[in-house]
Amino acid sequence: DGWNIYYKSTAEKKVSLLQYVKFHTMAREKVKFNPLHHLNKLSQQWIVDQYCKHEQSQMIWIRQNQKTIRADRYVKVQENINVENIAQTGVPTILPSSHTGSPRYMHEQCQDAMAIVREYGKPDLFITLTANPDWEEIKRVLRPGQTPQDRSDIVTRVFNEKKKQLLKEIKQGLFGRLIGRVHSVEFQKRGLPHIHLLLFIENFNATPDKIDAIICAEIPQPDSPIYDIVTKAYIHGPCKGRACWDSSKKICMQRFPYPLRKNTELGDNSFANYRRRGVADGGQTVMKVDCDKRSVIMDNSTVVAYSTYLTARFNCHINVEYCASVKSIKYVVKYQLKGQDMATVSVDETQNTNEITKFQQYRYVSATYAYWRFYEYEICSRYRAVVRLPVHLPGCQTVIYNEQNVHQALENAEITKLTAYFVANIELPDVKDIFYKDMPKCCVWDQPNKQWKLRVHGKSEDEPMTIGRITTIHPSQVELFCLRQLLVNVKGATSFESILTVNEVQHETFKAACIALGLLESDQMWMDCMNNVVHNKSAS
Repeated sequence: DGWNIYYKSTAEKKVSLLQYVKFHTMAREKVKFNPLHHLNKLSQQWIVDQYCKHEQSQMIWIRQNQKTIRADRYVKVQENINVENIAQTGVPTILPSSHTGSPRYMHEQCQDAMAIVREYGKPDLFITLTANPDWEEIKRVLRPGQTPQDRSDIVTRVFNEKKKQLLKEIKQGLFGRLIGRVHSVEFQKRGLPHIHLLLFIENFNATPDKIDAIICAEIPQPDSPIYDIVTKAYIHGPCKGRACWDSSKKICMQRFPYPLRKNTELGDNSFANYRRRGVADGGQTVMKVDCDKRSVIMDNSTVVAYSTYLTARFNCHINVEYCASVKSIKYVVKYQLKGQDMATVSVDETQNTNEITKFQQYRYVSATYAYWRFYEYEICSRYRAVVRLPVHLPGCQTVIYNEQNVHQALENAEITKLTAYFVANIELPDVKDIFYKDMPKCCVWDQPNKQWKLRVHGKSEDEPMTIGRITTIHPSQVELFCLRQLLVNVKGATSFESILTVNEVQHETFKAACIALGLLESDQMWMDCMNNVVHNKSAS
């Protein structure tokens, strides 16, 4: 009959939809025939429907609790308690960052990745691994007449195992000692998942010879074990008639073909210029068919960069790029964590701000994505923990509460990580004179007791196990933005008043303190310029 909210197991225990789907999609020796493994495309529709049902239940909970769970400023909640007007405080909680895959979730993951970049500098390698439907592990379990697209559950599970094996080998020192990693998993509309991976390698010190030992952009010899996979998956083109082709300019938007060159060059561009030898220099060619069914000779100028070892090891499309410049950081990080593809685009004149509705209507759910979420595999992950450090004006910390626990919520919110940082600078001698963002390096946050405690493990300055990230503030929130600037640049603050004090002068606003420290330009220059124009220029 299928799952419902009253569904129970044989032991009379309540079964969630997630548990129900995981149980029925697995193959078991005692179950000789599982219809979900033989329905082909119909099974894809079923799993997508089940995931949308599961997600809808989460969205319903968020919608129904927006009126009872509120978030507001500490001082405002206190004022409304005094006049017994709690029902008028708080703003509705929209789609939160705690929902995996939501825009706010991806934005926070992006900011965490940039915190790792701030700590270790630019990433060294950018790897993209895409699932191969011809993997032997997939083909081995297919029934007669089935294709990999008919068994999205198998594709998902095999890809996850390949991903874990790749991360394991990298952590064991495949490219050198790993000091940081960020990765995210995405899903193509036609079903195949892929992973974007940023690697931070200790003392990478790239040279042309070192890049050539890791990355190749040439067609191998015909007797090479990776010749078939390279000529099948790594040749870009012929471009004419494909999505990458700009018919008006008659060029490939992916910049293929690249210039041929005898040696790898490390310039000032975002990526290196890899060695791509021509036929005269010993380069190989391969024959491809274009959209007009004509044979075209493809040389090394059309090869996507790859790793010889990883291609032979995983037998799939695995693009490897060297990040040669800091110019590539923001593009690579934001591209890696851009979130799900949108399936619908609309123009709404009513300026609807319901993020839950927008997320549900516009995002695309494939069968592999549904299986991935049901199996509870990670969408984003990083190596190096990042602690998010809040910033708030005096008495303006966020309070999460409902009408029944408002007094307890106020008591819990009185001490924050920021105010506890002030206390630690007074009481802990080992913590004095450090920046707020560096607090997680030497201390750990004790949530029950609301205090910073000295870290016992992983407090080496050369290799901090935990990285701090001060939450981003938009410049339109002038005072809060200036407070953040001061926390980034001032060490050992013991109170808000100490932050306002510059050269033994206590300023009235954080903006004035920023100007005194030279962190912010004064508007006086522009005011003088405008006054001068008013007095000296005519209307014409």
